[in-house]
Amino acid sequence: MMKKTLIKILLPVLVFGIFAACSKLVDELPTALEVTTHNPEILDTSSMGFHSYLVLNAPNSMFDCQECHAVDWSGGITGVGCNTVDCHPSINVHVEGIIDKNSDDFHGNFIRQNGWKLMDCQKCHGEDYAGGVASPTCLNCHSQPEGPEACNTCHGDFMDPAFVAPPQDTNNNTSTDSTGVGAHVSHLYQNDLGSQIPCSTCHVVPQDYSDPGHAIDDPLPAEVIFSPLAIHNIAQNPVYDNPSATCSDTYCHGSWEFLKDSSSNHFIICISKLVR
Repeated sequence: MMKKTLIKILLPVLVFGIFAACSKLVDELPTALEVTTHNPEILDTSSMGFHSYLVLNAPNSMFDCQECHAVDWSGGITGVGCNTVDCHPSINVHVEGIIDKNSDDFHGNFIRQNGWKLMDCQKCHGEDYAGGVASPTCLNCHSQPEGPEACNTCHGDFMDPAFVAPPQDTNNNTSTDSTGVGAHVSHLYQNDLGSQIPCSTCHVVPQDYSDPGHAIDDPLPAEVIFSPLAIHNIAQNPVYDNPSATCSDTYCHGSWEFLKDSSSNHFIICISKLVR
């Protein structure tokens, strides 16, 4: 009887002691640490807490981000996408096939579809394309002085900087049946009537990739803008018709002729008639 009475007395004391101890433990628990990659400086490009530096030092690089932001960086369990218009719209090129020219995910395809905006590449790969805080250099492949901005990166022979015009146009066509290929071949490489026709005869030739007038600032096809040779002498209203890929009223493709009695150069008369 006394044993039962003792238990009844001690049990409330024991329970109270346990709750009191737990309460003290809870009160003394340290504040949970925030996830370090999501600190207030995560979007501050001037801070060493900027996420690019964290990605650079991560053991698995950008793939660590995929654990929370989804394989395609669309948000995942975080609900915060990395591949938004304001942040990383080109992040989808960082997948298998990025350097495989035969792959749909080849980076050249993305750049073409994105309006040739190489400045998007610079966001991660650096203004000189030598490699940014979290991206490799582009200059191992684009080894010419202009790097990715070299003319033959997009048109011409990628392996030969001397060939900056098709075969191979900006849509990867190499057949002369394609307007952008055939016209250049006949004027540059298979011109049987004279020397190669300079690109500036029919196009504004930029000194730099971003110069005004470069075809990247407008949809394809590239503008045909005739220069002095094309409008030499009697050719006053030159016209290029893209659907038929023909020129008219130019110095070489005019509907006019030099009359024999008004010219002392019979050779020019013959050539004019041949190339009409």
